[in-house]
Amino acid sequence: MNNLFKTLSLVIAMLLLGACSNKVAKKITIEDANKIASEFLDTSRMEDDDIDMLSDITLIDKNLVEAYKYMRPITNLETQQIIIIKPVQDKMEEVKKALKAHLDNSIEIYDSYLPEEAAKLKEAELFTTDDLVILLVGEDAKKAKEKILE
Repeated sequence: MNNLFKTLSLVIAMLLLGACSNKVAKKITIEDANKIASEFLDTSRMEDDDIDMLSDITLIDKNLVEAYKYMRPITNLETQQIIIIKPVQDKMEEVKKALKAHLDNSIEIYDSYLPEEAAKLKEAELFTTDDLVILLVGEDAKKAKEKILE
């Protein structure tokens, strides 16, 4: 009986310690990610755009996108942007690769066109959460990423 009590006590203690030390990440929504990104990136020179423009600019097939938020620069003289995509099931890597290709292509274009904007693109944050692919371009993109991933 005494050994059973010790064993149960040990199991309960381990479960409690495990529950306290494992931080469970909350699932972030497109709206929440955009709100956080907008706190760190200057959106005054960005505009909301539709799925057709997102597809035209990034070359992502619209059929890969379940939901999205696309804030793009209002002129082609700037590069700051927020792209948050919830891909359809099992298409996360495909969407991330397409955004990486979009980013690389933009860097190549702006390197000779506007080097200071190319520098912003080179510091862009491209990352994933549980079910989102996110591309942030702007001066505090890294801080925005860190906050989104908290």
